[in-house]
Amino acid sequence: MPIVPVFGGGGGSAPAPTPLSLGAPAPVSRPLNSTTATISWPIAVGGTAPYSYSAVITGDSTGSYTAYISSVADEDVSLAALVNGQFIQVTMTVEDADGNTASSTGVVLVASAAAGTMTPGAFPASQSLASDETTATINFNAVGGTFVAPVTYVASVVSGPGSVSNTGTTASLSALAPSGVALVRLRATDSTPVTPLVADAFAVVSVAATATSPLAWQKLVGFDLKAQGTVSFVSGANSITLTSDDGRTFTGVPVNISMGLGSYATCPDGLGASGGWRRLFAATASPTYIRSRMGVPLGVTIGADDDLLVVITGKGLNNVSANSWYWQVSPADDVSEDAAAVQGMRLLKSGANTALYLRAGGSSGAIITQASSPPCPLVWQDGSTVITETIFYPRRSTRGIVYMSAGGVPGPQADLGQVGTTPASNSVRPGVMGGKNTVYVQHYTANGSVNGLGLQYSEMHYITIYRRTLP
Repeated sequence: MPIVPVFGGGGGSAPAPTPLSLGAPAPVSRPLNSTTATISWPIAVGGTAPYSYSAVITGDSTGSYTAYISSVADEDVSLAALVNGQFIQVTMTVEDADGNTASSTGVVLVASAAAGTMTPGAFPASQSLASDETTATINFNAVGGTFVAPVTYVASVVSGPGSVSNTGTTASLSALAPSGVALVRLRATDSTPVTPLVADAFAVVSVAATATSPLAWQKLVGFDLKAQGTVSFVSGANSITLTSDDGRTFTGVPVNISMGLGSYATCPDGLGASGGWRRLFAATASPTYIRSRMGVPLGVTIGADDDLLVVITGKGLNNVSANSWYWQVSPADDVSEDAAAVQGMRLLKSGANTALYLRAGGSSGAIITQASSPPCPLVWQDGSTVITETIFYPRRSTRGIVYMSAGGVPGPQADLGQVGTTPASNSVRPGVMGGKNTVYVQHYTANGSVNGLGLQYSEMHYITIYRRTLP
């Protein structure tokens, strides 16, 4: 992803809400023959209420995963079908009203049925380390009861990152990693002839995630337009359902389309597995265009001090002079290509050359011949080269930026300037995304002259949106 310059600061806005977080609960120790247990998490903090909670078993020392979660009541998770000597790891996830999530892990430890068992008191408290820590030491209690000396102890990492060695009941971990949760087992084996007694103790060591820089882009949402099923668009208003690549479903997504001098019989338009959002121009006897916009949901509401980055990938085939296609982005629910704050670049084939133009919002449709260095290769419109357009939507009092690249090769970029001005303007562009939860992506295709050859098309494959919140 390109490094995006920032021009000037905002200020004067309300502070951003505290990030959502969920603390880890204390380990739960259950006596011999316990079959149920309840783990109670602390109340989530930050984010935007109300919260919703979900939980899943992410570790089982027996390997059977026959224990199950019987209920989740806000911060309390109840487990059933536990067995003696079992260690259960449960991950709780909380989601706030804006779709932000936070997770933490709790554990249940059930005493072993072996004689001289390692009682629940033998389980050391879970350790939580800073993100830059890679080693840890765990001091287990010795086994007691009727175990016959000498007793051999062997430590192992049952799940998660890291490696472990031990001297007696002291285990030493190394190679831990940020965001990692290591489940460590210490197995005691006595010297009883024929069938030695065995008992296990467990400990959890978790390492915090690497601290995130406020300048780092965080992914908000991504849509694979080739994985949305088959949808045929009609002229005018369409309403569709989109599923993000992390499994969220967004219903009632608007797609508004207008067409000039054509029909969908010769210019089909819609979503499908073969080309994503694709429109195909068959041979036509007159100039035709399809202008459309999709209200892409962000999943959150953008703040006044949030930068937004919209990344679109796809490809197109222009086999006739004066044919063109482009992708633009706007905060406005307006199918017009001239809506305020629309920004994007146009690919236009002219004779043997491919021109790349910048179209700035509010410019009454005028094409600004900018961003032509480095030049746009003709191969970018061969129908097989994947092109990426990256549109930077700034926070308040900054300028907009557009980048294009293909096949990993950097291409032109341009400063959009203030709405209604040329890129050379010294005026700053006001931020326009604050308070919005939708960005409108426009997909335009036209055969500017009679398209006797036909088979011109443009495809939009992926839309990925990132955000960063500056202090």
